[in-house]
This record gives sequence, structure tokens and C-alpha cells, in this order.
Amino acid sequence: MSNVYEPHDDSFLLAQVVKDYAKGRVLDMGTGSGYQAATAASLKRIKEVVAVDVNPAAVKACSALKNKKITCKKSDLFSALKKEQFDTIIFNPPYLPQEGKSPILALEGGKHGYEVIERFLDQVGEHLTSNGQVLLLFSSHSKPEIILSICERNLLSHERITLQQHFFEELFVYRITKSMLRQRLERKGVQDLHYFAQGKRGLVLKGNYKEHSVAIKVKRPSSEAEGRIANEARFLQIVNKHGIGPQFIASGKGYVIYRFVKGQYVKDWLRLASPQETSTVLQDILRQCYELDKLGITKEEMHRPLTNAIVKDSRATLLDFERSHYSKDPKNVSQFCQFLRNRHDILLEKRIDIPPTVLLRLVRSYQQRRDQEHFTALQRLIQEKKKEKKI
Repeated sequence: MSNVYEPHDDSFLLAQVVKDYAKGRVLDMGTGSGYQAATAASLKRIKEVVAVDVNPAAVKACSALKNKKITCKKSDLFSALKKEQFDTIIFNPPYLPQEGKSPILALEGGKHGYEVIERFLDQVGEHLTSNGQVLLLFSSHSKPEIILSICERNLLSHERITLQQHFFEELFVYRITKSMLRQRLERKGVQDLHYFAQGKRGLVLKGNYKEHSVAIKVKRPSSEAEGRIANEARFLQIVNKHGIGPQFIASGKGYVIYRFVKGQYVKDWLRLASPQETSTVLQDILRQCYELDKLGITKEEMHRPLTNAIVKDSRATLLDFERSHYSKDPKNVSQFCQFLRNRHDILLEKRIDIPPTVLLRLVRSYQQRRDQEHFTALQRLIQEKKKEKKI
């Protein structure tokens, strides 16, 4: 069993926690020699243990225990477990940073040490029962602050159970559970929750709700902004009536759910878009800004729409309405024109020549009237300049 991880100090530390905390149906992830699986199976309160490992030799070693409570399977993390759920998931992962060209699978968790743990945490929520728990061990070499932030972005709560100091490292065992917010979302019927993206104030997760692919926006734990999620839910319902924003589906305490929008962020789409496509989409965004102005709503951040608008099939969907507010002097069109002025060189490459002085003059005229005539003058400015034919 030379290529199977044998019990060491970290194994003994985790096993003590397993004895104290294991409950219900148990999964031993990355079982190795089967030490944690055997520890859990030795408890009278435990009736079933599933032990998995990506290493066939480890599966063979675990099977050799011949314990009736233990079922051994070959699996790369959860790949062989489909939709199975557990009350306790034990994981003593490879947690050391990789040193050589080829990783030592039983010891090294990736370039920084936490990559395998990250993959695990991004999937584990779907395999925990509502009140299930993860007993996870890692080292001070694994960048603990990053591991805990990965928990938070997946709506997982964490508490440190024990710490053991060694000459060259500290070992931690954490108990990880579903946060109250995640439990609320799952009770509402949201399934397959996975982290998708994050901004300064919010986290976006992707999931399924009533057979629709949805985005779920929640507040980042580190954000001090209050009321932004509720504000986004309010304004999404308002602007949806005018064909703006992703389709609102539902909201509740601490979250808003809307239809997931497929496509590319403006910053990525713009690099490959043709001059005609660029002109069409920029005019579409400007039109939506005009509609918001007419509603007396300032969305904010339209001077930098690179990551808060998604483009698909020459149609832009504006995102991030968390800072929206009513205003007597709405600034969506003027903010977007500021973006156009700042991107003058890029637009020239797309054969869209917007003279800054002309743009500034037209924006000032528009701000005084905010009528169709002055908006149309701005819209004409964002047009592809056709190449003149040589005679």
C-alpha cells in the first residue's frame, strides 16, 4: 500500500473529531487506507458509511477492511455519487502546495494547496442533507483564509472545532454546514446551487428553480452595504415592465432570484464583435438608458457597463440594479456617453467615430430636454461609418 495514504497525525486528529461529531449516513471522501471510514463505522450510532477515493489502490485497501457497514467506491470527489446525500461528510484532503512538476495525489492539493478543497466545496452543498455537516481538515499551508472565503461564496457556514500545532504547520478541523440563507433557498425549491460570480457588494449563484436556469443574488458577507438586495428586487420588477433587465422571478430575506442570462459580458464580447454588431448593441444599451431616464430612475454605473451588461444575439441585458434610485435628474444616458468617450480608440477600430467635442455638446443638449429629438441625435452618432468605395 505504498501509494495509499497511511494514517498520520492529521488522520488521528480528524478521527477524534469524527468520534465526537459523526452522525447519520456518512461519506468518507478520499478514504485512503479507510481509517476515517473505519472510525465512523466503529460508532454504534452510525449504520452506513460510503468510502470513496480516486485511487483504485485505496479503494482496494478500504475494501480489505471487510466491514459490513462500509461500501467502497472509486470516485473523483462526487463523480460516482450522482445525487446522493449524506448527514456527515468526512474529508482529509491533499492539502500541501505542489512542489514538483507532477503532483503527489495523496498529499498535494494543487499549486497553492487548496485547489482540491475548492473543487470539493463548490460541489458539497448538493450532497449534504438539510442539517448535514462536513468535517474538513486542512493546514496552515493551505491558505485557510481562502478556504473559508470559498465556504462563504457557496453559502456554507463554518466553525473551527480544533487546532493542533506542529513545528512546521498548524492543522485545523472545521465543521461546515449549510447557512440559514442556503437552507431558505433550498426550502423554496432552488436546486443545484453553485457559485457563479461576485462583485463588490453581492454574490451571484446559479441554480435551477421550477425547471428554469436562474441566478440568485445575495449579499457578500464582507459587504457593509445594507438593503441592496431588496432594492434590486424592487427595481427589477419596475424595469421589467419596460423590457429592461433579467426577468425577475422571486425574492425573499437576503436574496433575489431572476432568470439566468446567457451570453458574454460587454468587455469580452466587444473584442470580437463586428463593426455592425458593435453599433447595434451600443445603440440598444443607449436606448435602454433613455427608457430609464424617462422613468426617472438612475441605475448608476452606466459609465462602466463592461461587466454589468450581457450580450447575446445583438441584444444587451443590463444587470446589477442594486444601487438604482429615483432621481429628478437621471444620468443613465450621460453616464453611458461618458463610457463611449472613454472608449474612443476602441470604437475607432470598429469604424465608429464619435468626436468627443460633438458628443459632449449633444449630451448637454439632451440633459436640458431629455426628449426623443435630442436622444435620436445621440443615437445617430453611434453608427458604423461605412467605408467609401474607391472609384
